[in-house]
Amino acid sequence: MTKAQELGITNFPYHEYDEIGRETYHEYKNGFWVKTEHDSSNNIKYSIDSHGYWDKFMYDKLGNIIFFENSDGYWEKNEYDLNNNKICFENSNNNNYFVVYENNQIIKVHYENVKSYLRNYRLEQLLK
Repeated sequence: MTKAQELGITNFPYHEYDEIGRETYHEYKNGFWVKTEHDSSNNIKYSIDSHGYWDKFMYDKLGNIIFFENSDGYWEKNEYDLNNNKICFENSNNNNYFVVYENNQIIKVHYENVKSYLRNYRLEQLLK
């Protein structure tokens, strides 16, 4: 039984919110629902639906998604530079890349052996 059914709700979609107004539950007339949890910065950190599908998110201090995974086993990792440019992307499908910026402009995108390339790039930056 869904929350709306338990409460005898007949007006859809049905919503629930937390104490600061963030939606935590959404249900449609057909019984499909989604529950969400938020972090202290109001980002969605977890969601699950009535089919059991879930998503998890982790963010950096600027609100960029640095890690994502879902119930299908898919995951993504992202890394950002000090200018908030995405410099590294890795995922469970091996679609990986590393981006080099100069003056906030992309000057190189590297798609092979991202971990080795990233390690070498960081060493080069430290030695400058």
